Amino acid sequence: METDHRFTRDIDVVLLEQISSEQMDLLNQYQVNNNMQGVLHVPPMEEVRSRMRPLKVQFQCMEVYLPHPHDLIFSKLLGRADPRDIDDVIHSGILDKVDLDQLTEEYNDYVQYTLNPRHCPDIESIIHEYKAKKRK
Repeated sequence: METDHRFTRDIDVVLLEQISSEQMDLLNQYQVNNNMQGVLHVPPMEEVRSRMRPLKVQFQCMEVYLPHPHDLIFSKLLGRADPRDIDDVIHSGILDKVDLDQLTEEYNDYVQYTLNPRHCPDIESIIHEYKAKKRK
């Protein structure tokens, strides 16, 4: 896995229940936002939630769930297709943790339901570049 990663400036969350505007303001002070819910149209949020797994750390006032690796990849590739996000998928090591055939099948299924499928990157090209990088 590469050691030189691009760091995020915020933490994207999916809120499982409604919170007050005061609570949201507090989260925003620490760069925690729920913008992912507005960006990720596919897969449906219900599917994303059903695949989340709890983080095995005890917090006093909240539960933290992690997205399935496929959903994290989809959040980076389906929609705006920022070249930095494509690079993150190829170089972060996340593709080491998934079944590439299953990922490809799901991605190609979901891409047809995006707002603009022609702007979504080709998953086969991404996987090809990932495999080429891995062979080096």
